[in-house]
Amino acid sequence: DRFSDFFREPLFSHSSVHKEVHAINSEHLKNVRSPDRRIAATLDAIADPRSPVSRFKTGDINTLYRDPKKKHIDPVAALKTYFKNHYC
Repeated sequence: DRFSDFFREPLFSHSSVHKEVHAINSEHLKNVRSPDRRIAATLDAIADPRSPVSRFKTGDINTLYRDPKKKHIDPVAALKTYFKNHYC
C-alpha cells in the first residue's frame, strides 16, 4: 500500500516540487510552438470569457514558482493547501 499512500498523502518536498515545476516548464516550452496548441489558443481567445475554456490551461516556471515567490507565497505551502482543500 506504499504506492497508494503516494496519492493519499503526498510529501510535496521542496526539492521534488521544484523538480516537477521544471519538468512542467519544459513540457510547456515544447508545446508553445505546436500547431495544435496554436489552434487551441485561437479557439480559447474567441471563447466566452465566462467559460472555463477561455482560461489559461498550462503553467510555466513563472506562473507556478517565480511569481508566487515574488508575492511572498511559498509554492510548496500553496500546493499543500490546494491538495488539502480539493483532494482530502
